[in-house]
Amino acid sequence: MTASHVNLPNNYTQELSDVHVNCPSIAYFRVLLNRFGWEELIDKHLTDPRSKTGLHTLYTIVTTVLANCLFLCGSQNEFHTAARKTEEQEGNVAHFVGSETGKLPDEKTIDAVMKEINYDDCNKILMDLFEKVRESKLFFNHPELIPDDEYHFAFDAETIHTYKPGCDHDCENCPFCLKRTRDKAIWYNHTVLVVSFVSPGGFKLPIYVHPIRAEAVKDKESSSDDVHKQQCELSAFKIVSRIIKCRFPKLKICLLLDSLYANGPVFDICEELKFNYLIVREDGSMKTVGEDCDGLIELPDHMKNCHLFECFHDGKGNDIERTYDFFNDIDYHGRKINIIRFEEKRYVCSKSGEAEIKVTKWEWIVKEKITKKNVVKMSARARLRWEEEDQFNTAECRGFNMRHDYSRNPTAQMAWVVFLNVAIALEHLFIYTTTSVKLRKKMSIMKYMEDLFNETRFMCRVKIDQAVNYMKNIQFRFSQIRKPKTWIKIEQPG
Repeated sequence: MTASHVNLPNNYTQELSDVHVNCPSIAYFRVLLNRFGWEELIDKHLTDPRSKTGLHTLYTIVTTVLANCLFLCGSQNEFHTAARKTEEQEGNVAHFVGSETGKLPDEKTIDAVMKEINYDDCNKILMDLFEKVRESKLFFNHPELIPDDEYHFAFDAETIHTYKPGCDHDCENCPFCLKRTRDKAIWYNHTVLVVSFVSPGGFKLPIYVHPIRAEAVKDKESSSDDVHKQQCELSAFKIVSRIIKCRFPKLKICLLLDSLYANGPVFDICEELKFNYLIVREDGSMKTVGEDCDGLIELPDHMKNCHLFECFHDGKGNDIERTYDFFNDIDYHGRKINIIRFEEKRYVCSKSGEAEIKVTKWEWIVKEKITKKNVVKMSARARLRWEEEDQFNTAECRGFNMRHDYSRNPTAQMAWVVFLNVAIALEHLFIYTTTSVKLRKKMSIMKYMEDLFNETRFMCRVKIDQAVNYMKNIQFRFSQIRKPKTWIKIEQPG
């Protein structure tokens, strides 16, 4: 555990960045929950489906779900087994989730409530949380998180469950089971589209989770994986893009999209909703566009007007070369689009002393006109989309265990997936505060969050409550954990 005692003065109201390292981490995590109005968000968006409340309130049940995900237990069984090792430990965890009985709600009670909750109401909690972050002036105080004053939202879909006929999950009647066939093989997928705010330095927040419904991809059971994935994402994009616009009508938003979205209908929606966009173009897609760019790059004026080269030292004995070629007003089915071609070569010194060349190539479709002055910054913004990939890795491989069936009921399962993303958002907000950075030191994020669970289980709840009360007026300050890389630029002659 990070701490074993609390000893604070009565007038303890100083900033969080100055909190004594012996304060329990779980105490000011609770302060963070209070600051973002966790209880108010539940009361505002969720209605208890039970006719009789029983031993546990809706707040307690939902906060238990949050704790299960937040403490990286990986399953309901593992969470309840760890939390109930002793009566005292269960009482401490029950106190954290707001239970006045000293007992945690059991799995059947949780499942009964979760299968009656609308997952889209849970999404409202997720979007309100992002709005509260904006209202906290985080982006005003840290404009580097929103390059060019635009909020970068990445859209990406991921298959989170795969089932075969005869399993415990009722695939035939599940509205989210996407049937797939190949020869005689039959299987079912659950796929979700996640929209996330991403920024330089690694700070990111999930904003909306949309499960793909089986009715959206009818008659696509035997199509290729690429065609099926594209149909899933495009059907979801039409719905989710309008939900995002409706919820944040005045926000300047730039969409970061992969190559599946490089088509006319997506361009039309972005124009209609006034979204900026940076979309990956891969070889083989939009062939006429690629051919036009291949021709233009050979023209004599291209190197002078639409080409940029940069070279850096990374401070570790390695050189980095970056080449940018850009093309404006390329015709695509009667519309004009702009293209950036980016290539990076890294000359990495191996242990044997020989230089190894690592080449990265990307191409993006951009809405704005491209110039030598903005092509570098625009390319950096486009590469932020891969923060979304990292977030999926977090959800699947860093303790949250999104591929696990937290419930076999389809409705409850989707509510769990949304709350799992709420937990990811709260974890990010917590670990990026200055005090969390100080307390965590070189500890991994997973180990740090597991220690929060240990503090909850083992520490005296009276002392934690005392610390929460003392810290109720503190300020949360943002600390960018992963600093943007700084390289020495080599000026080129001429």
